[in-house]
Amino acid sequence: MLDALLPSRQLWTLSTRVGETPFASLMREPESYKKFDKVILTQTRRKLSELGYGKHLANNLPNDPLVGEKVARKFRRYATKTRESLENIGRITDLIESGKVLGNLALPTLDPTEDRVMICRSTSLNIDLKTIPDGRGFTEGANSRPGEYVIKKAFVR
Repeated sequence: MLDALLPSRQLWTLSTRVGETPFASLMREPESYKKFDKVILTQTRRKLSELGYGKHLANNLPNDPLVGEKVARKFRRYATKTRESLENIGRITDLIESGKVLGNLALPTLDPTEDRVMICRSTSLNIDLKTIPDGRGFTEGANSRPGEYVIKKAFVR
């Protein structure tokens, strides 16, 4: 999937439920940290108790022999819940559109000249998530024609 993206400052991975699983290998891939200054894993679940996989991944990346030293400077995780009124409640789409994610991470607005986006989840959520980069002028990439965002089609029917 990295080959389908042009190099840039930041890589955003947008997913829900098991959608972040394909991104786990990218978080442990040295090329991700060579190609991007920041690598941001987002996860959205209904409840805090369902966010364990991403938390485990984030906690173990600093000890990873391939990327551990780069993670402290370059890796960020942003977890949201949709059914518990704790910190970061809401759908990732709504939190990005409102600017809350960017504000919480102290990052500027999503910009096709600075950011790259990877999307992975169900067909309906992929369509919802796709409106974020499309609405900001990003172009969808492919291995034959890299762009500013890609959709992982593993869950698409």
